[in-house]
Amino acid sequence: MFLQILDLEFLIVYNSYLQRDDMRESNKQLLNEWNTQLKEELKTIREELKQTRDQLQEQNQEIRDKYEEWKRAKEEMGKRVGEVESQLDRMEREKRRNKVVMMELHIETGEQKQIIGKVTKFLEEKVKVERKVKSAYKIAEKVYVVEFENREEKINVMKSKKNLKGSSIYINDDLTKTERKIQNKIKEEATKERNKGKMVRMGYKKSTVDGRNFKWNEEEGRLKKAENF
Repeated sequence: MFLQILDLEFLIVYNSYLQRDDMRESNKQLLNEWNTQLKEELKTIREELKQTRDQLQEQNQEIRDKYEEWKRAKEEMGKRVGEVESQLDRMEREKRRNKVVMMELHIETGEQKQIIGKVTKFLEEKVKVERKVKSAYKIAEKVYVVEFENREEKINVMKSKKNLKGSSIYINDDLTKTERKIQNKIKEEATKERNKGKMVRMGYKKSTVDGRNFKWNEEEGRLKKAENF
C-alpha cells in the first residue's frame, strides 16, 4: 500500500513537471509568435514612416520650387516695373527739358497770352535775356511754368538767372517727381555740410563741397565723389 502511494505521488510530481515543461514550451512558442508579429509590425511602421518621409520631402521640394519660381517672378516684375518707371521718367524729363519754374512772380492776369507777355518782359528787364517764350501758365500762387522754343534758350536763361541775386524771385528747372526727390536729398546733404562751416554749391544732380565735386549715383541712390563734372 505504501509503495502504491509513493508511485502515485511520483506520477503526480512527474505529471506536474511535464505540464510545466509543456507550459514553458507553450510560452516560448507564444513569445516567438509575439516577437515575429512585433517584427512585422515594426517593419510595416518603418515602411510607412519612410513613405511619409519621402512624401514630405517631395512636398517640401515642391514648396521650395514654387518659392524660387515666385521669387524669380517677383524679381522679373520688379525689373519690368523699374524699366517702365525709368521710361516714363525719361518721357517726363523730355517734356520738361525746355521748361523752367518761376516762383514768387506776381502777375495779375490769368490769360495765357498776357502771362507770356509779362514773363517775356520780366526776362528782358530783370534777367537780361531776350528769349521767345513758347508758353507760360500758372500752377500755383505766384508760381509759373515757362516753356522756351528749345533747350539752348532755356540754358541761356538758367545761366543768366544770377542777375536775380537779391531778388525774391527764383528760376529753377522744371523737374519730374523723381528729380525733385533727388534734388531734395542733395539739398539736405548741402545743409548738413553748410552747418559744419563748409562752402557748398548745388547743381542738377551734383554739388561741390570745399572744392570737392560730387555727382549723384543712380544705382546707389546717393552722391559720390567725382573727379570732374
